[in-house]
Amino acid sequence: MSILLTVAIPAYNRPETLKRALKAISSQYDERVEVLICDDSTNDNVKTVVEEMSVIIPIRYIKNPENLGFNKNFLQCFREADGEYILLMGDDDLIINLPHIMKYLVENKSADWIFVNHCGFKKEWIDYGRSAIFVRKTTEDKIGVSKKEFMDYAGFGITCDTTILRKDKVEDFSRFETLETFFMQTCVPIVATQSSESVLGIIGEPCLAFEDIAEEANLYKNTKGYFQAYGTGLRKVFCDIAPECGYDKRQMKKIFRNSIMVLAHPVAYMNSENVDGWKTNFWQYCYPAIKDFAAAWIFVIPIAVAPRWLAKLLFKKVYPICHRLVEKLRQ
Repeated sequence: MSILLTVAIPAYNRPETLKRALKAISSQYDERVEVLICDDSTNDNVKTVVEEMSVIIPIRYIKNPENLGFNKNFLQCFREADGEYILLMGDDDLIINLPHIMKYLVENKSADWIFVNHCGFKKEWIDYGRSAIFVRKTTEDKIGVSKKEFMDYAGFGITCDTTILRKDKVEDFSRFETLETFFMQTCVPIVATQSSESVLGIIGEPCLAFEDIAEEANLYKNTKGYFQAYGTGLRKVFCDIAPECGYDKRQMKKIFRNSIMVLAHPVAYMNSENVDGWKTNFWQYCYPAIKDFAAAWIFVIPIAVAPRWLAKLLFKKVYPICHRLVEKLRQ
């Protein structure tokens, strides 16, 4: 049987969350699905998990002989996938409704790039599909939507591992290898669908789930990489690459502005916890990318210069407020 969908996971030193992700897939496994893991880890812990889970579901495992880094490991997943479509997901994410995804792909064979609705979850969430702590507005499944409608619904969520791309839309992966951005999962599909003939779709049912408490997922340990990604990298994707590929420049700028407001939460956390090196990396890699936007001066920069006690106080309050604002602006 031919492979319709490759679930490609670029793994890096997180065997516990990877095991959780594979368990979620195993409970819904479909033989038309290929599970591909490209391992960029510094040890064999991920390999051990794969060997254990391979008894339950087929897994194609590739151990990189040397560390490729974030971008190249993502591209490795794209290249190695054998499926007609590719869902690139993090090693800490969950698929909670694989049957619905497969049904959509079967019924909408013309789709080139698909945004998949998603929700957040807590670490103790065991009964997949229940106890979601955030659910994006559910909508009906759609096919053939305009680029504007596609981005209106996806918004900042397009930066997460929330999309499915038809593999044959990418003719040359090498062109991305020198691209200075941390969002290959967003950049590759944007470039691949620049043609006006590309067919975009939306899966409105929440089918994916993500770790909602980022500080517990250790996303802020590498502050240099974090601010490179969500500062200069994200601005390049939304303000440069997307408009060049036919996506509305004003709309993309608005999405980037909304992403700046979301930065209030990690900056408050890093300040309150005095995370190693955060100040230097914020001013070097994030500030230059966001300083032209009023949202940065209202939501982010004041928290960056605030004393730790104030940042700690704001940390519990600022994220829900900013999140609600982003959602209102996205509608």
